[in-house]
Amino acid sequence: MPVRDEALNWFAEANAGLRHAEASIEIGDYNWAYFAAQQVVEKALKALITHIVGEHLRSHDLVKLYRKVREFVEVKLSESL
Repeated sequence: MPVRDEALNWFAEANAGLRHAEASIEIGDYNWAYFAAQQVVEKALKALITHIVGEHLRSHDLVKLYRKVREFVEVKLSESL
């Protein structure tokens, strides 16, 4: 699969997960919403890495994925997070 298509697939998966997390919040299923949100972040980071590097990092560690993205893109997170 071309790298661009793979990156777009990761973004599509992240977007679908975000909708699922939002729906879970609406019905009060907060534990599942938390899990879905973690998956959204992981897939979005993998999409960025795939787009920038040409392949995704095989990891579920959000910190490791975030640090990889920061090697190529300046990212500022709010301290309140």
